Amino acid sequence: AIPVQFAPHTTYSTREAPKPLLAKTIETVWNTRNNHDFLESILPPLRRHLQWLLQHFDPKRRGIHYWQNRGEPLVPELYKTDIATVDLTVLLLTEIEAFNRLSKQSQQGAGESDLFIAEKKTLERNLLEQFWNEKESAFSNAFIRDVPVRAQGFSSFIPLLWPELPMFQKNVILDRIRESGTIPGGLSVLSWHKSAMDDNSFPLLQQMLVYDGLITSDPHGHMLSDFCRLTLQGFLEWHSLTIETGNDLHINPVLAAHIINIQALHQYRYYAHGGIAGFLFKFLKKTKIDRFELSVVATVLILSLSLYTANRLRKSPPPFAMLDAQMQSAYARHDATATLENCRKIIDHYPEKNDNAKLLAANILLSTSNYSEATQLLKEVRERYPDSPGPMISLGLAHQLQGDFEQAEHNYYEFCYIFEEVFPELVQEVNIYRNLIREGFKTPPKWYKIYGYQLMHEL
Repeated sequence: AIPVQFAPHTTYSTREAPKPLLAKTIETVWNTRNNHDFLESILPPLRRHLQWLLQHFDPKRRGIHYWQNRGEPLVPELYKTDIATVDLTVLLLTEIEAFNRLSKQSQQGAGESDLFIAEKKTLERNLLEQFWNEKESAFSNAFIRDVPVRAQGFSSFIPLLWPELPMFQKNVILDRIRESGTIPGGLSVLSWHKSAMDDNSFPLLQQMLVYDGLITSDPHGHMLSDFCRLTLQGFLEWHSLTIETGNDLHINPVLAAHIINIQALHQYRYYAHGGIAGFLFKFLKKTKIDRFELSVVATVLILSLSLYTANRLRKSPPPFAMLDAQMQSAYARHDATATLENCRKIIDHYPEKNDNAKLLAANILLSTSNYSEATQLLKEVRERYPDSPGPMISLGLAHQLQGDFEQAEHNYYEFCYIFEEVFPELVQEVNIYRNLIREGFKTPPKWYKIYGYQLMHEL
């Protein structure tokens, strides 16, 4: 088969193969129109075309593909006889993948296995092993008649077109573009302006491949957004100069389609989708807020939210287990302040687990002469644990220290009646307190010594 180029009134043969972009182009048409008749009719000739391409670029079936003619490479200036560069491998690989995706969408190819599997594996292996230069961390290897050479330029950008490019290689290429502001070959992406939309300053095919590569590999779309914006600015600048000079505006269909695609993507990313997001972006555009101002506002909002969250976290209680451990440790070392602090946190924030904290807090409050608060806490403990001996004695003592002898006697009597045979020594001590009540004494001598018994600290 001989490649044929079409002109408006004739056709003519050419030795140069078309760029390996046909399957990807057809896939774009299919994704847009979803026309099954078109798909079923185009797949057989597309398969034959892909078979011809693979044979044309590797006529001796050696497993590595070479540019065969000067007009075939993406950058014609790099052409040497039988030169193999990474961009050809990537273009052929993505053509095979696009064809297989199309085949799965067709009625005849649904459920069938992929085609060109061996060629695809060979291309993948060549891409990752032959063309990748470990020392330079770049796809800068090339081959002229199997002799390794170094190739720099636009071709080392093309691997970004492959969606399955390993993350390491992808990040290396993107980071290099981001840091330098230029794509491989010295073409500036972030500061590019031009006054003529021609193929000399930045060839249109290369622009379209940069656009597709960034769509495939730019994770957040920042570089793609800058590229679209600057492309549109260059087009508007050229359009304005054309009007000023009084020349006619001549735009070929390919350039027009490229500008339309970029404008559509720019509009899509600017306005977003959905009611709220769309309204927000329209408002930002109407008020002429640029990204720097938006980033300042976003930073302030994030800082405010962070402070609010930190304040909420500061006010929220620590885990119960941690508070309980801190409370027990402070109580054991007779640290009244730390004990009360942790007891109050447990009482306030963990109402289902705060009985032991109430008991320990009441004991501390009795020792610091806060009898009224201690009495209230002990009453709450006794409601939950009416037969616990420690709270009985402590509540009786709290009442006695305040001169409420009747309530003190009630708690003392209950303890002595229930635990006379269980704790005879402690019952004898409590009976001394009862005798002092009959004599009208509010403060038993050395009453704090009763807290030497372990049960005074337990429920």
